[in-house]
Amino acid sequence: MRGVGPRLGDFGVTGYLVDPKISLVRLNADGTTTTIATKDDWSTGGQAAQIANAASAVGAFSLVSGSKDAALIANVETGLYTIVVEGVSGGTGTALAEVYSLE
Repeated sequence: MRGVGPRLGDFGVTGYLVDPKISLVRLNADGTTTTIATKDDWSTGGQAAQIANAASAVGAFSLVSGSKDAALIANVETGLYTIVVEGVSGGTGTALAEVYSLE
């Protein structure tokens, strides 16, 4: 899953979210939510090569190494989930939320 902001500028989008972060949230049967994972800056934290390979495998455009775009790979059980894309430190702007199945 990806929360893309800065890379949108390369496609002519203005007013993009400069520093997005994403959260994977599970919707529980009792109406509550549980945050499963949160990620900021896709190329830090050990998943960069996996994320780049996965983007290529599903035909997604690449992210620039060192960019502030957010992405993560997670294995999830059957259930209801959503992703939240928000600006770090309350930043605002246009972002693209993407979810891909790697199966």
